[in-house]
Amino acid sequence: TRVTVHVTEGGGSFGRRLFSDVAVEAAEISKKIGKPVKLSWSRTDAFRQGRTHPMSVSRIRACHRGGDVVKYEQRHVSSETDFGHGIGDIITSTAASLPVAGNQAFSQVFFLLSQSTPYHFGPTTQTLKEVPLKFKTASMRNVYSPNIVCARELVVDKLAAGMGKDPVEFRREFIKHERLRAVLNKAAEEGQWGRSLPEGVAQGIAVHAEYRANVAMLVEIDCRPGTVDR
Repeated sequence: TRVTVHVTEGGGSFGRRLFSDVAVEAAEISKKIGKPVKLSWSRTDAFRQGRTHPMSVSRIRACHRGGDVVKYEQRHVSSETDFGHGIGDIITSTAASLPVAGNQAFSQVFFLLSQSTPYHFGPTTQTLKEVPLKFKTASMRNVYSPNIVCARELVVDKLAAGMGKDPVEFRREFIKHERLRAVLNKAAEEGQWGRSLPEGVAQGIAVHAEYRANVAMLVEIDCRPGTVDR
């Protein structure tokens, strides 16, 4: 039988495209009925049998004394991220499927290579513990950063408040790298950080550096009654 495989290109956070179950299902159906098929999963199908980002909890302890943060510790616990796809070949896919250590080894490697803290926070510890619960998970919209960074930036805001500093000024002071500081400054400038805002309107800011990219995001949220059902 002649088979033509059309490879679908994807971005860097492949989600369910990391796994071939949809293509295999379509091939099995086509073989049984003897005709070409186009397979579409409904939204309900996706929820019932699709891939999801692992559930997680991040616990952070940070100590500050005087005007310095002297210790930062983040312990991240989640259900297991399925790396059964390996890194795109049958050898690493098989390795990831080995009992006990296979998938956990991939998790630790991805975590250590991608996660860091862009601040001068003294001795810094970040650890990952994945519980081997066999949910259908995958690297949905990045691997660990969405959870790790969100928790970190929330704590950075709390540190700034606890030390009586503006969130942007606090980040400017503790950021390690000039590129990230420049991005932060640009976001604050374009978003007019610190200007007087009416009651019910607030701003927030966060930064992240990963894979040679430096990102800052400023959001302005309007919760005034007049904004409801616009």
